[in-house]
Amino acid sequence: MRFLFLCLSPFPLKVGYVISDLISSIYLFLNLNLLKITFINISLAFPDLEKSEVQKIAKMSLKESFRSYYETFYCFSRPNRLLSENILKIENNFLLNNYLKSNGFIILSLHNRSIDFLFNFLAHKFSVLGIFKPAKSKFVNNFIKRRRENDLAKVFETNYKGVRELFKHLSEGSVVAMAADQVPADGKGEYAQFFGHEAYTTTLVPSLALKTGKDVLCASLNSNDFTDLSITFSETSLNFNKIGKSNFAQSLNHEIEKMICKKLIDYNWEYKRYKKQRGIQRDPYK
Repeated sequence: MRFLFLCLSPFPLKVGYVISDLISSIYLFLNLNLLKITFINISLAFPDLEKSEVQKIAKMSLKESFRSYYETFYCFSRPNRLLSENILKIENNFLLNNYLKSNGFIILSLHNRSIDFLFNFLAHKFSVLGIFKPAKSKFVNNFIKRRRENDLAKVFETNYKGVRELFKHLSEGSVVAMAADQVPADGKGEYAQFFGHEAYTTTLVPSLALKTGKDVLCASLNSNDFTDLSITFSETSLNFNKIGKSNFAQSLNHEIEKMICKKLIDYNWEYKRYKKQRGIQRDPYK
């Protein structure tokens, strides 16, 4: 399986980006489904933008998404040490160092570029735990789990047992990292505003923070105009002991929005974030 991912990403990242750009250009020319979903999401999130501006951002974003796919293939076929060498800059690294002195904390992230690239970078630096949605194929699932784990990192599936393990280790002083911007399973979230529209939102991060009393640090993977990668750490205003349960999901989404707005096109807008509607509200993707 690793050989397959190596075949899909045989070149260094910047050369791979050139190949990804060629593929994304063909995809954009064909005007296929991912572009339509991206356009819908950006239109919903930024209703004041002109249609031509939304189309421009959508095309630029999808181009970056294809690059992020290459990053993930690259990530699954290279050692962690090599991945770390591709991170040109770490913004606010002092925040991470300060948090590492504490007795455990939560790293809140999102699907900005390749989430696996970010997690593997963290796992090369210090002991960290993660959670992931299992693939349908047991063979693929086991491979991904092995690639994400090492001497410093361990991951659990998004089920009751996995969440219980996260809670246990976090309570004992471990670091937990997770992306919290996708639609959770039924009964595992609540509705909250996301860029001005209701979106079914996970409450796992707030629940873990409230029950363990641990702080939350934000982390996002971004690129600059020269395709160099950087990781930004930022403090949050999330204090779930004071926010109140009724505002958990809304406060979480607000922090994710701030990370997205750092550079709009780095976010994976092709995901159907608003697909789970309630009542008579229409699915915007149909």
